[in-house]
Amino acid sequence: MLLGIFVHQNWFWLTGFVGANLFQNAFTNWCLLSTILEKLGLKDEKDTCCN
Repeated sequence: MLLGIFVHQNWFWLTGFVGANLFQNAFTNWCLLSTILEKLGLKDEKDTCCN
């Protein structure tokens, strides 16, 4: 939010996208960022843990 206030108004789009993603994740338990990071080769914490 501070970047939007002090730097440029277009930073509010990022804040809105993150907020919308968190809202959507609360209902669907699916996160776009986790899908993107997974395709980039990063693993989730629960994938590396052994039971």
